[in-house]
Amino acid sequence: MLPLLPAVLLLENLNLLQFLTPDVQLRGSDEKMVEFKALAVTHRHVIKNYLNVSISEKLTPVAIAQKLLAKIDLILDYVGRLGNRENRECVYQFVAPDDERDSIFGQWLNRDEAFSRDSVSVTNNIKLPTQVIDTTS
Repeated sequence: MLPLLPAVLLLENLNLLQFLTPDVQLRGSDEKMVEFKALAVTHRHVIKNYLNVSISEKLTPVAIAQKLLAKIDLILDYVGRLGNRENRECVYQFVAPDDERDSIFGQWLNRDEAFSRDSVSVTNNIKLPTQVIDTTS
């Protein structure tokens, strides 16, 4: 099993979180989607090594985002199509999951805050003698 920190940092450096804003519609032709795809394709070997996800130039920006979001159990929801008949494009947006994970994260945060509040610093309880240096000759 691979350590999680490199995988999390990789997803962060790919700027995957930019797609997790509710009510923001995303299309494959959006500038940030095109930039995201270019970054993912450039680093496809690192992505394969750390996340075991295959990225290719043939995939759309949305398909790449969906593959990477699946690693953290999230997806972009299809909301419709825009454009005329000759130039239609699928539109997606993030819909936050309604699976109680926020309450679990809140409990973890409360536990961690209580732990840090109740913890005692060892260095505050140690009294070091003050050294006196004789400066007279």
